[in-house]
Amino acid sequence: MQDLAVHKAETLLFFTLLQLTVVVLAGRLGSGAARRLGQSAAVGEIVIGILLGPSLFGWLAPGAFGYVFRSVPGEPMQVLSQLGLILLMFQIGLEFDFAHLTERRHRRAVWWVAGAGLAAPFALGAVVGWVGAPVLVGQGDRLVTALFVATAFSITALPILGRIMIEFDLTRRPLGVIAISAAAINDVVGWLLLAL
Repeated sequence: MQDLAVHKAETLLFFTLLQLTVVVLAGRLGSGAARRLGQSAAVGEIVIGILLGPSLFGWLAPGAFGYVFRSVPGEPMQVLSQLGLILLMFQIGLEFDFAHLTERRHRRAVWWVAGAGLAAPFALGAVVGWVGAPVLVGQGDRLVTALFVATAFSITALPILGRIMIEFDLTRRPLGVIAISAAAINDVVGWLLLAL
C-alpha cells in the first residue's frame, strides 16, 4: 500500500516537472521568436500556449499530448499557474508609478479611456451575442447570450497588459498608468457584470 502511494507521488512529481519543462522551454522559444518579430514576449508565449494546447498539439499528436498533459490530474499546474499570476500582479503593483493620478487631467483621462474601453467592446459583443445566439445556444435566451458575450468582450487581460507595459518601459509614464488604471476599472466592472 505504501509502495503504491510512493509510486503515485513520484508519478505526479515526474509529470508536473515534465509539464513545467515543456511549458517553460516552449514559452522561452515563443518569447524569443516574438521579440525577433518586434512583438512583446507575452504575445509569443500566448501563441505557443495555444499551439501546445488541444487545438493544435492535441489534435496533431493526441497520444503525445495526452502523455504530457493528461497523464496526471491538473491540480499541481493549476496551483503553480495561480501562484505565477499572483506574483505577476504583485510585480505590476510594484512597477507602476500611480503618482501621475494625483493630476486631475490624468484621472479624467482614466475615466474616459475606461468608459470608451468598456462601451465599444460591450456594444460589439452585444451585437455578436444577439446575432450569434441561435448558433451559440440554440433555443436559449437571446438577451442573456448577448449580455454574456458583451461582458466577455469587455474584460481586459490585465496581467498581460501590465506585463507588456513593463516590457516596453511604460510603467512610470502617464500613458502606462492611465492604460493600466482604465483596464483595472474595466475588469472590475466586467467581472461584476459577469457575476450577475
